[in-house]
Amino acid sequence: MPREPRLAKSPPTSPSGQSPQNGPRPGARLAVVAAIACAAQFMVVLDSSIVNVALPSMKEGLGLSAAAQQGGLLTAYLSWRWVLLVNVPIGAGLFAAAFAFLAPPATSGPRARIDVPGAVTVTLAAAAVVYGVSAAPAHGWGSAPVLTALAAGAAAFTAFAAIEARAGDPLVPREVLAVRNIRVGNMLTVLMGVVITTPLFFLSLYLQQVLGESALRTGMSLLPMACVMSAGVFVSQKLIPLAGPRRLVLAGGLVAGAGLVWLAQLPAHSAYALHVLAPTLIVAAGTSLTMMPGIVAATAGVAPRNAGVASGLINVCRQLGAALGLAVLVTAASAVTSHSRAHGPAAVVLGYHAALLAVAAASVGAALLSLFLTGRPEQGDAARS
Repeated sequence: MPREPRLAKSPPTSPSGQSPQNGPRPGARLAVVAAIACAAQFMVVLDSSIVNVALPSMKEGLGLSAAAQQGGLLTAYLSWRWVLLVNVPIGAGLFAAAFAFLAPPATSGPRARIDVPGAVTVTLAAAAVVYGVSAAPAHGWGSAPVLTALAAGAAAFTAFAAIEARAGDPLVPREVLAVRNIRVGNMLTVLMGVVITTPLFFLSLYLQQVLGESALRTGMSLLPMACVMSAGVFVSQKLIPLAGPRRLVLAGGLVAGAGLVWLAQLPAHSAYALHVLAPTLIVAAGTSLTMMPGIVAATAGVAPRNAGVASGLINVCRQLGAALGLAVLVTAASAVTSHSRAHGPAAVVLGYHAALLAVAAASVGAALLSLFLTGRPEQGDAARS
């Protein structure tokens, strides 16, 4: 039988009619996206590290502390204010790379209106609650400023819920929150905000105020933790299609919890390798396994038009978890220290123990919460997330 002639295959074209050969290849674009995402995650860790390391110098510069603190690399040679500026060029570079390599989403139909009343009320609510919890150690939970701030936050949250129920284009569409994995993923993000931020804060205070280390030595002591945490994001990205978010978060949360329990045994006079380096590396390894899977769980399956909303919700949950968790645990640590029978650094360390054990409980809670995640995202979903 005569063979049918084979038709030459034409190269695929984009919706605009252009061949993809004219633009960046999908593999190269995906590599750039991964690099931008991992660099952004490193900035999250870097923010927490440098601000916490410079915190004593910031307090002294703002008149909040009478004791002069020795500055770190930035605070010693420039000023503590530079810790707030160091990420500006990094962020500008990431913005330029994202603008150059990330394709804009295809839009159809009328653009949604910005929910200004919802954005204003939820921002005021979060700010009021964070302020109320943060002011509790200084003024007391029953004081007028604290109660007023918490009541205002509750009222603002109630107003936000009412506005969202009636808004034509709500700030958080109901279809987003209807997805189970998105709800669970954002709750995981809240807990991981506590787990990532709080140990860095208490370790910075411990190294500087208990052990008397300089800010520069404190930053160098915490650098291995930040590096392992950032490198682990690359590893977890490769493991998501193989193991799924649920197994990774479960394992990572338990590993980080074990490291935090070890870290909670800090003595008043410690050996760095045994009491700081080893447990922080375990904590970093565990948390790095949970960050990216939590993001995938909270964004996979979201409609393209709601991708920005899902990403913004993750950031809000992480920041709220870090702020509220830190405020509550600082209050708890202060209470333990003030009611302790010990004196001096020993009493302060007891407060740190209580706070770090609470963070360990939050990490284990995140691991158990992962059991409510369903399914395993496809490789494409993980890459897009």
